Amino acid sequence: MRIACVVGAYPCGSETFIEREIAALAARGHEVAVFPLWRAKGDRTATPSGRHVERCSAWSPWGEMAAMGASLRWQFYLLGRLPHEARAAWRALVGRGLAFDMARRMRCLAIERVHAHFGNAPSTFGWFAADVAGLPFSFAVHARDVFVEAEFFAAKAQAADRIIACNSAAARRASELVREADRAKIVLVPHGLPLARYPFRAQMPRGEPLILGVGRLVEKKGFAHLVEAVALLRRRGCGARCQLIGDGPERKALERQIAQLGVGDAVEIRGWLSQEELMKAHDKAAALAAPSVVARDGDRDGLPNVVVEAAALGVPLVTTDVGGLPDLVRDGETGLVAKPGDAADFAARLEAVLADPAAASARARRAREAVEARHDEAKTIPQLTAALEG
Repeated sequence: MRIACVVGAYPCGSETFIEREIAALAARGHEVAVFPLWRAKGDRTATPSGRHVERCSAWSPWGEMAAMGASLRWQFYLLGRLPHEARAAWRALVGRGLAFDMARRMRCLAIERVHAHFGNAPSTFGWFAADVAGLPFSFAVHARDVFVEAEFFAAKAQAADRIIACNSAAARRASELVREADRAKIVLVPHGLPLARYPFRAQMPRGEPLILGVGRLVEKKGFAHLVEAVALLRRRGCGARCQLIGDGPERKALERQIAQLGVGDAVEIRGWLSQEELMKAHDKAAALAAPSVVARDGDRDGLPNVVVEAAALGVPLVTTDVGGLPDLVRDGETGLVAKPGDAADFAARLEAVLADPAAASARARRAREAVEARHDEAKTIPQLTAALEG
């Protein structure tokens, strides 16, 4: 099957799951062409090798002439949505030529399906392009794209033949946004991992405990609560260190917090790392911390891929129960779960991991088994392919 995969920025270090999925589909004989809406800025940690990437133009002569009928139809639709979804409708109005250029190139490549990642802009432009090219359309939903930026969602769900949700929280939210007749289109397919590349470690690392926090430095990740939790641990005489791996708009605020709490010797912000460097960091980690919260704008995590990766490698998990995290992390069974936004509770859970390595290792083993059952790429890619072909 020839698939056009419509994405936002590409490549993107915080969305390596997309590249893994594309590579896995290609390895199973599918031809995948990537249609990014914009270029990634500064973040090159996920640079693909040998990937067919189509960079389309926001305006093309073909767009407004050969697709005149579709252009007028979409123009009237978007004008009608301006009072309700002004920002998204205006962006789509201005950039609709991009969808027409995408449709032209999809026809040239003999594309058989348009599949978009995220329920916001990528699926909007993928929907337009699929309609113009006369192709079946599907899209995947994750977290922010259904909780905050679910633009034209009911209309896109009506046009799509499949909506792929990678976690149960996203699936539930998507079902609330669509007509009852379209709920059967929602299919839960977790993100998969090539588990042979994620060997389970048999022993906990020795030496000064290292706590990892990995992800974009944004409010929903809750890293401010992790920094506070580490400060509490240090006051109790625990010598744990913490590394935050990632970058984002909250970085300066986190740096100020680290300085104010006097934990500059214990908490380090490392920025984005390559996948190889991240694997090395996991090897040294005593725990993976995911202190996720619901942000003020309603944004929240789905099931962060770094949590699945850490579980596969045998790193003990300390998380909250926000979003899709309960899909994998069950308190006392596959990890420890703290109250969202409660730094003292999070510190207590981290302390429990560090105080009892044997119990932490047992939970880590059960987490690995859960990953093998649910997130093995050998199972998830056939599930995805069946959903797209069905």
